[in-house]
Amino acid sequence: MHNVLGFYLYPVLLIVTLTTVHLVAKNVLERRAEAARPVAPRAAGGRGGRIRGPRVIPAGTPLPIDTLVATARAAVPNDELVEVALPSSPEAALRMMVRQPRGLTRYTNVYVDPYRGNVLEITRTFNSEGNSPLVEVSEGLHYGAYGGPFSKAVYTVAGLMPTGLLITGSLMWWRKKRRPRKSARV
Repeated sequence: MHNVLGFYLYPVLLIVTLTTVHLVAKNVLERRAEAARPVAPRAAGGRGGRIRGPRVIPAGTPLPIDTLVATARAAVPNDELVEVALPSSPEAALRMMVRQPRGLTRYTNVYVDPYRGNVLEITRTFNSEGNSPLVEVSEGLHYGAYGGPFSKAVYTVAGLMPTGLLITGSLMWWRKKRRPRKSARV
């Protein structure tokens, strides 16, 4: 029983371990890259901060949010709206994140010029945090997002299996310890 549990647990734990290392390394590298990025000056009455995505040239007053969202939705009509991020400064574009119905890299960011209402950029290869597809696949594998309820059940069982290995390993050790030793004959 102990060896069978270990054999079947190994691939799942290997996936979780490798994706953990990848995601931790990604976070460390992201923090270093974030520290190196220039900070946009604080606008009068605005929040300021780092500008994500393409920059725009301010021209008058921004268009209504409904108009901007409709423009972005027209660019990706089959995708589900997940988030609308308002511009953090006058030079920032409106970002709308959508989720594609299928695929390993399911998130798309659509950047819209808030003053002119045109789509500036569509990034289909990045997820909501601006990560590469490899990071998004790693996150999906790490959290069991692929395969629906079946993969969640596999991950749940795999999460409980180390306890089973501890118990069966302890029982094996205890039985071996209780067995009387055969004395060596000379």
